Amino acid sequence: MIQVVQQDIKNVSLPVPNGLDEIVNVFGSPCGVQLAAVIFKQPIGAIHATRCHVKLRDIAQSVFDEIAATGSNPLATSVSSWNLLDEYDGCFCCRAIRGQTRHYSTHSWGIAFDLNAAHNPLASIPPASFDATHPFVFTSDHPIVKIFKKHGFTWGGEFQHRKDPMHFQYSTGY
Repeated sequence: MIQVVQQDIKNVSLPVPNGLDEIVNVFGSPCGVQLAAVIFKQPIGAIHATRCHVKLRDIAQSVFDEIAATGSNPLATSVSSWNLLDEYDGCFCCRAIRGQTRHYSTHSWGIAFDLNAAHNPLASIPPASFDATHPFVFTSDHPIVKIFKKHGFTWGGEFQHRKDPMHFQYSTGY
């Protein structure tokens, strides 16, 4: 049974797991996880909050708070980082990795976020650098990507095999 809690956890030193064994060691079994609310300071589209793994809640809250607090970013004058988010496309979802049947997605633990999916489709190759004329397309130097990576997330646009530039996960090697 999935339980959603709202509490102050202050778990900002959570290790970033590498590979399936460490993901299970840190976050437990997939799908039956305890979830906690992450509140957005401003809505992303019509979405005001999400749910992630209870152990990841404070780190995720810090990510979204930092995005909201980042005023004018240096790559696109007069555009706040929050305005670079067009769509919130999910976190917790018990399912296999797309195109596979035997491996759980990191979404099954509530440790992955998908953002701006329409602008960053699965298997697309991200551009080399940020382009203010396409602010919702993620690149390695995009302000949103930098903030997630600063907090320990792996960006799917840098996956070695099939790229997933909408995807940010709190794990490596999986």
